[in-house]
Amino acid sequence: MDRFRRMEIFVAVVETGQITRASEKLHLSKSAVSHGLSDLERYLDVQLLSRTPRALQLTGAGQNYYDHCKRILADVETVEEDLRGAEKKVSGHIRITAPDTFGSYLLTPIFSQFMEDNPDITLDLHLTERSIDLVEEGFDLAFRIKAVEDRQHKWTRLSSVRMVTCASPAYLKRKAKPLNNIKDLKHHNCLTYTRSPTWHFTKNGKSYEFMPEGRVTTNSGENLRQFAIAGQGIIYLPYFLAYYALSKGQLVTVLSEYEGRKLDGYIVRPRHVHCPARVQSLIDFTVERTEAMQAFLTSIDKAI
Repeated sequence: MDRFRRMEIFVAVVETGQITRASEKLHLSKSAVSHGLSDLERYLDVQLLSRTPRALQLTGAGQNYYDHCKRILADVETVEEDLRGAEKKVSGHIRITAPDTFGSYLLTPIFSQFMEDNPDITLDLHLTERSIDLVEEGFDLAFRIKAVEDRQHKWTRLSSVRMVTCASPAYLKRKAKPLNNIKDLKHHNCLTYTRSPTWHFTKNGKSYEFMPEGRVTTNSGENLRQFAIAGQGIIYLPYFLAYYALSKGQLVTVLSEYEGRKLDGYIVRPRHVHCPARVQSLIDFTVERTEAMQAFLTSIDKAI
């Protein structure tokens, strides 16, 4: 195994904290990563990592070597990116995490187009509601709805996600109860999302909150949408998830004079980790496309 590859393995092990995660990040077997690390320490004749049953810890020499490796690898990548710059092509692997519904409905079409434009890109997309430690688990980017800004990460804002309240025409006809203001919701079956137990609205500059109650609670936005289309109740969900059903008449907006909360989407990446050209290219592409998507959804909204 060449010296450069052993440096890449060492850096991956340090940043992920585990040989298993490093092997996933580098697309190598665990044995290849373990042997590469051992070969490196044997070649340098120095212990770089102290091993315990629970963790791998940098030694003093290991920290010094890690700092140099990061700079060397970043310099090599910069040179390669500059050479490719004339053709504006990017290549390589990008590992991303995003919330399930947000990733499936808003990001997947964008990523698909990015990969169409860049055929040498491979993508590893993990859809989960769990908050992931990007460095520890070896991710390049995270997409999140709620900002928790800190010094360890760089946050890039995307377009706002607007929440809308809607129901199927069949449900409204069958229920036949007034629905003129927020208080009327208590007489209806509200389909609720596990992670957002409170519905937030504004009207004429005044804020309102409603704690929905109903027969269905789930952690899936898509599942809630299907329940609503099936006539099971009123739903409060992101507009990008509702717009197709609204445009087809499967759902209709209710309480339209009350504006749902606007949530900002964010791209998050480790602040102190070098951002490769392929990752920055995806960030720029996503920002541009979400702005275009927002304009499209606004035009649909006005037409409905």
